[in-house]
Amino acid sequence: MKAQVKNNRKKDRPEWVEQLKAQYPGSSRPCRHALNGSVSSPKICALDYECFHCAYDQMLDEQVWMNMVMFNSALVPATA
Repeated sequence: MKAQVKNNRKKDRPEWVEQLKAQYPGSSRPCRHALNGSVSSPKICALDYECFHCAYDQMLDEQVWMNMVMFNSALVPATA
């Protein structure tokens, strides 16, 4: 049963996860946010690119959403 769950989880991963895992060894896997330039500080991924478990990833995603909300609210004219 565990093998089946592991295989299903592997199928659900984005393609970039397997590419990064093949490119970087386990103990030196850089965070995807550092690789794509979202953050300038180096960060190692300790969660095997399972970003849905990562508090850092969630914080960055929330920051993006908040920026979008603030930007969109600035575009909407105030009503009286």
